[in-house]
Amino acid sequence: MNTLKKLFGGVVALCSATLVAIALGDVLGGGGKNGLGVAVGLLIFFSGTMTAGVMMVRSAIRDARAPRGLNADQEVMLLQLARQNGGTLGAADVAARIRIPFADARRALDGLRKQGACVLVVTETGAELYRFPDLALSAGEAAVVKDLLDRS
Repeated sequence: MNTLKKLFGGVVALCSATLVAIALGDVLGGGGKNGLGVAVGLLIFFSGTMTAGVMMVRSAIRDARAPRGLNADQEVMLLQLARQNGGTLGAADVAARIRIPFADARRALDGLRKQGACVLVVTETGAELYRFPDLALSAGEAAVVKDLLDRS
């Protein structure tokens, strides 16, 4: 998809650049056979389409450089790690334990936060920790949940 976006944006930008040059020549030459107003209008229009093509290429390049999310196995590992750590994790801990780049760990944790699986807690020292309430049940809470599950 990104390759198609880059290709299409590049073609739009190049074709538009050619038409900008032609329209600019008409403006400088007094308007050509269609008049100055038409030449100025074409210059403005094709400048816009050229800019849109360049922006599309830049967007595709930026998307290609963006950090990736976790695959399903890595997400399961992250949740198991949260359970082992009492329901609290930091991005650096996830990155080190799952062996992924820090940016990917932070993005994965933010994604889980947006889904409601965890909440972001900032400590007094400024550390950003993600708290998974469902994975941090006390012994008493776990007994209540087990009892509720046994009844159903």
